[in-house]
Amino acid sequence: LRDLTNVVASTDYSTREKVDRILELGCERFDTDIGMFTDRQGDGIEVVRMHGSHPDIEPGVQLPPSTEHYCREVIDSDEVVAAADAGAAGWSDDALYRDSDLACYAGTQLTVGDEAVGTVCFADAEPRAEQFTDAEHTFLELLAQCLGYELERNRQEAQLTALNELTRDLMDAESAERVCG
Repeated sequence: LRDLTNVVASTDYSTREKVDRILELGCERFDTDIGMFTDRQGDGIEVVRMHGSHPDIEPGVQLPPSTEHYCREVIDSDEVVAAADAGAAGWSDDALYRDSDLACYAGTQLTVGDEAVGTVCFADAEPRAEQFTDAEHTFLELLAQCLGYELERNRQEAQLTALNELTRDLMDAESAERVCG
């Protein structure tokens, strides 16, 4: 928690660096090789940022257009979706289990304001020996809240920058009109 707090509060990190560090912290905490931040794209889900590597999944990749995969379930749920051993949990028909060999998964909804915009999830090709604990569910939700906060802050900064530019343009136009009469 201390590391997460330091990352979120730091003014030394860019948003991209914060996202990368948060995903890295999640992988360390959950003992998984892959951490992802995904974005809802209409009916699809796109991987935006990723910690770790996978031969089939990387930033910019659209996850399978199935309605039956881990991340889709997370988007449609207000709860953490997790399975230490996806095959044993009955998820063997899931596209990410079947096609991408992700045997362990924990994810939660990422919201900005009141809008579900994507997921924060952690996965591994190997099942975990232990089930995900309530404390890990809570930590995952906290990671998602931190990412959501960072995305909201960026959105507000972009809106403020656009408003400042518009104001400056209007003031320049008014000044020009006064001079030209």
